[in-house]
Amino acid sequence: MCALFGWLDYKGIVSDKLLKKLTQALANAAEERGTDASGIAYVKSGKVTIYKRPKPAH
Repeated sequence: MCALFGWLDYKGIVSDKLLKKLTQALANAAEERGTDASGIAYVKSGKVTIYKRPKPAH
């Protein structure tokens, strides 16, 4: 199984520090559904960046 999660910050008002904390908390919670790999994709300044690793989120 796998789990997906996401968030949107349309107005760009959430700090990078809070976004990092939120992302890590969501990744750890989603890990219960699939521990084989983890990854993140985000859009910044119109560019899509993707990171994938064959290891758990924690």
